[in-house]
Amino acid sequence: MTLQSTPNRSRLVVEISIVVLLCLGLAVLAIAFDVFKKPATSHTITYRVRGSAGFAAITYSAKADSKSEPSEISTPWELTLPVKSGTEVYLTAANTSQSGDIECTILLDRKPWKKQSAKAPDMNVACGGIVP
Repeated sequence: MTLQSTPNRSRLVVEISIVVLLCLGLAVLAIAFDVFKKPATSHTITYRVRGSAGFAAITYSAKADSKSEPSEISTPWELTLPVKSGTEVYLTAANTSQSGDIECTILLDRKPWKKQSAKAPDMNVACGGIVP
């Protein structure tokens, strides 16, 4: 009986070693690909307005910080705000000169997210969405 149990023990040790190595490999891959990373709950939104006329009338909203009455700004214009996931955001821009072009862009965590542009005679643009 002792002669047969030694090869079985060796085989069992090899099988356990293989399972342990596989588990370690999976753990390394999970860490490398951020499997355990919590989803972001806070983001940065950047509003941008560009236009060839030099001025635009804008409105924007990010719940805590909003401008619902049109404000005249000079282009290019930019505003960065912190927002939480699930926040509805929007930006509208109108070219008050009735000539040239206008563009609105919303960046989410410094990456382009929403964008719209127009050329005369279409002088209004709007960008918006719900922050993931």
